[in-house]
Amino acid sequence: MSNPFAPPTGGFGGGASSGAIVTGQAWAEGPLLVTSTVATLPDGCVVCGGEGHQRVKGPIQWIPLWVRLSILLSPLIMIVLMVIFRRQAVVDYGLCEEHFQRRNRMRIGGGIALVAGMILMFGSIALIDALEGGAFGFMLVGLVILLGGAIALGRFAAPLMPKHIDREYARFTGVHPAYLDRLPPWTGG
Repeated sequence: MSNPFAPPTGGFGGGASSGAIVTGQAWAEGPLLVTSTVATLPDGCVVCGGEGHQRVKGPIQWIPLWVRLSILLSPLIMIVLMVIFRRQAVVDYGLCEEHFQRRNRMRIGGGIALVAGMILMFGSIALIDALEGGAFGFMLVGLVILLGGAIALGRFAAPLMPKHIDREYARFTGVHPAYLDRLPPWTGG
């Protein structure tokens, strides 16, 4: 007799399961991946649809666009609104070796660029008298490097891009169609 309270095992429908535990559910809604807000996805690389040999687990946050645009009013207002309106999903997903290495390279490169950009910006401010007219140029270069690092960390190091997260479900873009084809269709609301 099987345990009715045991979590279901992963794997794509109809095939042999690899044994990954699925703690939430995953569905395909056109080009979107729909999951519960806490989910372990079936094995496979979400980026290329191939075999996923590495597992990645972590929180993925979504902040409404209007909250991000509130920085035009005030950074303090944006921070307060972010704390109030951000939503989070914890997703465990698979990546093939190539995309896992790419993700790690982007994370390292983005982190180095963030630090280098800050050092260049604040260093040029500290040395404003010694650099005379060149301080503004160094500050601009530092800002560009800092923004490039932030983009590398935010976009290229995270294969699953949240489109919307509510209290129950999360919707993601950036998932390969071959991976989505193996998931059941979304029938919920």
